[in-house]
Amino acid sequence: MASPYGYLESVRLLLKMSADVDYSRTNDSVTPLYMASENGHVECMQVLIKKGADVDKVNIKTGATSLYVASYNGHVECARILIEKGADVDKARNDNGATPLYVAGADVDKALIMASRNGHVDCAQLLIEKGADVDKALFHGVSERSPGVCALLDRDGRQYRQFINGVTPLYVASEYGHIECVQLLIEKGADVDNSRTNDGMTPLHMVSEKGHVERMQLLIEKGADVDKPRPKIA
Repeated sequence: MASPYGYLESVRLLLKMSADVDYSRTNDSVTPLYMASENGHVECMQVLIKKGADVDKVNIKTGATSLYVASYNGHVECARILIEKGADVDKARNDNGATPLYVAGADVDKALIMASRNGHVDCAQLLIEKGADVDKALFHGVSERSPGVCALLDRDGRQYRQFINGVTPLYVASEYGHIECVQLLIEKGADVDNSRTNDGMTPLHMVSEKGHVERMQLLIEKGADVDKPRPKIA
Protein backbone atom coordinates (compact mmCIF):
# COMPACT_ATOMS: atom_id res chain seq x y z
CA MET A 1 0.00 0.00 0.00
CA ALA A 2 2.98 2.34 -0.47
CA SER A 3 1.93 3.54 -3.96
CA PRO A 4 -1.36 5.31 -3.07
CA TYR A 5 0.45 7.51 -0.58
CA GLY A 6 3.53 8.25 -2.66
CA TYR A 7 5.96 6.49 -0.35
CA LEU A 8 8.71 6.38 -2.94
CA GLU A 9 11.44 4.78 -0.85
CA SER A 10 9.04 2.10 0.34
CA VAL A 11 8.10 1.36 -3.27
CA ARG A 12 11.76 1.08 -4.23
CA LEU A 13 12.51 -1.18 -1.27
CA LEU A 14 9.61 -3.51 -2.03
CA LEU A 15 10.63 -3.79 -5.67
CA LYS A 16 14.23 -4.42 -4.63
CA MET A 17 12.92 -7.31 -2.55
CA SER A 18 11.35 -8.74 -5.73
CA ALA A 19 7.77 -7.64 -5.06
CA ASP A 20 5.45 -8.22 -8.04
CA VAL A 21 5.14 -4.82 -9.72
CA ASP A 22 1.55 -5.57 -10.79
CA TYR A 23 0.47 -7.34 -7.61
CA SER A 24 -2.92 -6.35 -6.23
CA ARG A 25 -4.36 -7.08 -2.81
CA THR A 26 -7.77 -5.68 -3.72
CA ASN A 27 -10.78 -7.50 -5.17
CA ASP A 28 -10.86 -5.20 -8.19
CA SER A 29 -7.26 -5.98 -9.21
CA VAL A 30 -6.12 -2.39 -8.75
CA THR A 31 -2.34 -2.29 -9.23
CA PRO A 32 0.28 -0.06 -7.57
CA LEU A 33 0.60 1.89 -10.85
CA TYR A 34 -3.14 2.49 -10.98
CA MET A 35 -3.14 3.84 -7.41
CA ALA A 36 -0.10 6.02 -8.01
CA SER A 37 -1.73 7.42 -11.18
CA GLU A 38 -5.01 8.06 -9.40
CA ASN A 39 -3.27 10.03 -6.67
CA GLY A 40 -0.78 11.91 -8.84
CA HIS A 41 2.44 10.36 -7.54
CA VAL A 42 4.69 10.88 -10.55
CA GLU A 43 7.94 9.53 -9.13
CA CYS A 44 6.28 6.36 -7.89
CA MET A 45 4.77 5.87 -11.33
CA GLN A 46 8.12 6.27 -13.02
CA VAL A 47 9.75 3.69 -10.76
CA LEU A 48 6.90 1.21 -11.27
CA ILE A 49 6.91 1.64 -15.06
CA LYS A 50 10.69 1.25 -15.17
CA LYS A 51 10.23 -2.07 -13.38
CA GLY A 52 7.75 -3.22 -16.02
CA ALA A 53 4.34 -2.24 -14.65
CA ASP A 54 1.49 -2.83 -17.11
CA VAL A 55 0.30 0.65 -18.15
CA ASP A 56 -2.99 -0.72 -19.52
CA LYS A 57 -3.98 -2.96 -16.62
CA VAL A 58 -7.67 -2.42 -15.86
CA ASN A 59 -9.73 -2.21 -12.72
CA ILE A 60 -11.85 -5.34 -13.23
CA LYS A 61 -14.86 -3.83 -11.48
CA THR A 62 -15.00 -0.62 -13.50
CA GLY A 63 -12.89 -1.21 -16.59
CA ALA A 64 -10.88 1.93 -15.77
CA THR A 65 -7.18 2.13 -16.58
CA SER A 66 -4.37 4.15 -15.03
CA LEU A 67 -4.74 6.71 -17.84
CA TYR A 68 -8.45 7.01 -17.16
CA VAL A 69 -8.02 7.79 -13.47
CA ALA A 70 -5.10 10.14 -14.12
CA SER A 71 -7.23 12.09 -16.62
CA TYR A 72 -10.30 12.01 -14.38
CA ASN A 73 -8.36 13.55 -11.52
CA GLY A 74 -6.48 16.09 -13.62
CA HIS A 75 -3.00 14.63 -13.11
CA VAL A 76 -1.60 15.82 -16.42
CA GLU A 77 2.00 14.75 -15.83
CA CYS A 78 0.83 11.26 -14.88
CA ALA A 79 -1.26 11.10 -18.04
CA ARG A 80 1.66 12.34 -20.12
CA ILE A 81 3.99 9.68 -18.75
CA LEU A 82 1.46 6.91 -19.32
CA ILE A 83 0.89 7.95 -22.93
CA GLU A 84 4.62 8.28 -23.58
CA LYS A 85 5.06 4.76 -22.21
CA GLY A 86 2.46 3.39 -24.59
CA ALA A 87 -0.83 3.54 -22.68
CA ASP A 88 -3.77 2.92 -25.00
CA VAL A 89 -5.83 6.11 -25.09
CA ASP A 90 -8.85 4.22 -26.43
CA LYS A 91 -8.71 1.68 -23.62
CA ALA A 92 -9.34 4.34 -20.97
CA ARG A 93 -12.95 3.58 -20.12
CA ASN A 94 -15.83 5.15 -18.29
CA ASP A 95 -16.45 4.43 -14.64
CA ASN A 96 -19.12 1.78 -15.18
CA GLY A 97 -16.76 -0.23 -17.35
CA ALA A 98 -18.66 0.22 -20.62
CA THR A 99 -16.17 -0.22 -23.43
CA PRO A 100 -17.91 0.81 -26.66
CA LEU A 101 -20.89 3.15 -26.63
CA TYR A 102 -20.82 6.13 -24.34
CA VAL A 103 -22.69 9.10 -25.74
CA ALA A 104 -25.10 8.97 -28.68
CA GLY A 105 -23.90 5.50 -29.56
CA ALA A 106 -20.49 6.68 -30.74
CA ASP A 107 -17.15 5.15 -29.80
CA VAL A 108 -15.26 8.03 -28.22
CA ASP A 109 -12.07 8.65 -26.35
CA LYS A 110 -13.07 8.06 -22.75
CA ALA A 111 -10.06 9.72 -21.17
CA LEU A 112 -10.68 13.01 -22.98
CA ILE A 113 -14.35 12.95 -22.03
CA MET A 114 -13.52 12.51 -18.37
CA ALA A 115 -10.91 15.27 -18.45
CA SER A 116 -13.50 17.51 -20.11
CA ARG A 117 -16.27 16.67 -17.68
CA ASN A 118 -14.04 17.58 -14.77
CA GLY A 119 -12.63 20.76 -16.30
CA HIS A 120 -9.04 19.56 -16.48
CA VAL A 121 -7.79 21.74 -19.32
CA ASP A 122 -4.17 20.55 -19.21
CA CYS A 123 -5.16 16.91 -19.43
CA ALA A 124 -7.58 17.67 -22.25
CA GLN A 125 -4.82 19.54 -24.10
CA LEU A 126 -2.48 16.56 -23.78
CA LEU A 127 -5.07 14.05 -24.98
CA ILE A 128 -6.02 16.23 -27.95
CA GLU A 129 -2.35 16.48 -28.93
CA LYS A 130 -2.25 12.69 -28.90
CA GLY A 131 -5.09 12.49 -31.39
CA ALA A 132 -8.18 12.15 -29.21
CA ASP A 133 -11.55 12.88 -30.84
CA VAL A 134 -12.97 16.13 -29.45
CA ASP A 135 -16.59 16.21 -30.62
CA LYS A 136 -18.22 14.34 -27.76
CA ALA A 137 -15.73 15.72 -25.28
CA LEU A 138 -16.93 19.22 -26.17
CA PHE A 139 -20.46 18.14 -25.29
CA HIS A 140 -19.30 17.02 -21.86
CA GLY A 141 -17.12 20.06 -21.30
CA VAL A 142 -20.24 22.18 -21.80
CA SER A 143 -22.56 20.04 -19.71
CA GLU A 144 -20.12 20.07 -16.80
CA ARG A 145 -19.72 23.86 -16.98
CA SER A 146 -16.08 24.04 -17.98
CA PRO A 147 -15.57 27.11 -20.21
CA GLY A 148 -11.80 26.58 -20.20
CA VAL A 149 -12.19 23.14 -21.71
CA CYS A 150 -14.82 24.42 -24.16
CA ALA A 151 -12.40 27.07 -25.39
CA LEU A 152 -9.62 24.55 -25.76
CA LEU A 153 -11.73 22.01 -27.61
CA ASP A 154 -13.06 24.67 -29.92
CA ARG A 155 -9.75 26.28 -30.83
CA ASP A 156 -10.00 25.05 -34.43
CA GLY A 157 -13.42 26.58 -35.06
CA ARG A 158 -15.22 23.26 -34.69
CA GLN A 159 -18.78 23.03 -35.95
CA TYR A 160 -21.43 22.35 -33.35
CA ARG A 161 -23.20 19.28 -34.64
CA GLN A 162 -26.09 17.68 -32.84
CA PHE A 163 -25.99 14.76 -30.49
CA ILE A 164 -28.77 12.90 -28.64
CA ASN A 165 -32.27 13.97 -29.82
CA GLY A 166 -30.74 16.84 -31.79
CA VAL A 167 -29.36 18.53 -28.68
CA THR A 168 -26.30 20.72 -29.28
CA PRO A 169 -23.63 22.04 -26.91
CA LEU A 170 -25.33 25.47 -26.97
CA TYR A 171 -28.63 23.94 -25.91
CA VAL A 172 -26.91 22.08 -23.08
CA ALA A 173 -24.98 25.17 -21.96
CA SER A 174 -28.23 27.15 -21.88
CA GLU A 175 -29.99 24.43 -19.92
CA TYR A 176 -27.23 23.98 -17.36
CA GLY A 177 -26.84 27.70 -16.87
CA HIS A 178 -23.21 28.44 -17.58
CA ILE A 179 -23.27 31.91 -19.09
CA GLU A 180 -19.57 31.82 -20.04
CA CYS A 181 -20.08 28.68 -22.11
CA VAL A 182 -23.17 30.12 -23.79
CA GLN A 183 -21.26 33.28 -24.72
CA LEU A 184 -18.25 31.33 -25.97
CA LEU A 185 -20.29 28.98 -28.15
CA ILE A 186 -22.22 31.84 -29.73
CA GLU A 187 -19.01 33.80 -30.34
CA LYS A 188 -17.59 30.73 -32.08
CA GLY A 189 -20.56 30.51 -34.41
CA ALA A 190 -23.22 28.42 -32.72
CA ASP A 191 -26.64 29.35 -34.16
CA VAL A 192 -29.01 30.39 -31.38
CA ASP A 193 -32.10 29.33 -33.32
CA ASN A 194 -30.82 26.25 -35.12
CA SER A 195 -29.45 24.79 -31.89
CA ARG A 196 -32.71 23.01 -31.26
CA THR A 197 -33.88 19.55 -30.33
CA ASN A 198 -35.51 17.12 -32.73
CA ASP A 199 -38.94 18.24 -31.49
CA GLY A 200 -38.13 21.88 -32.33
CA MET A 201 -37.27 23.29 -28.90
CA THR A 202 -34.71 26.10 -29.13
CA PRO A 203 -32.49 27.24 -26.26
CA LEU A 204 -34.77 30.28 -25.86
CA HIS A 205 -37.87 28.09 -25.59
CA MET A 206 -36.19 25.99 -22.95
CA VAL A 207 -34.86 28.80 -20.74
CA SER A 208 -38.14 30.72 -21.05
CA GLU A 209 -40.10 27.67 -19.92
CA LYS A 210 -37.81 27.29 -16.90
CA GLY A 211 -37.77 30.99 -16.03
CA HIS A 212 -34.04 31.57 -16.47
CA VAL A 213 -34.15 35.32 -17.05
CA GLU A 214 -30.42 36.03 -17.39
CA ARG A 215 -30.01 33.33 -20.03
CA MET A 216 -33.13 34.56 -21.83
CA GLN A 217 -31.70 38.06 -22.02
CA LEU A 218 -28.37 36.81 -23.34
CA LEU A 219 -29.94 34.65 -26.06
CA ILE A 220 -32.21 37.50 -27.15
CA GLU A 221 -29.24 39.90 -27.24
CA LYS A 222 -27.45 37.37 -29.46
CA GLY A 223 -30.31 37.27 -31.94
CA ALA A 224 -32.65 34.52 -30.77
CA ASP A 225 -36.03 34.74 -32.53
CA VAL A 226 -38.58 35.66 -29.86
CA ASP A 227 -41.44 34.95 -32.28
CA LYS A 228 -40.41 31.43 -33.20
CA PRO A 229 -43.35 29.17 -32.30
CA ARG A 230 -42.78 26.79 -29.45
CA PRO A 231 -43.45 23.19 -30.50
CA LYS A 232 -46.43 21.41 -29.02
CA ILE A 233 -45.28 18.58 -26.81
CA ALA A 234 -47.69 15.66 -26.68
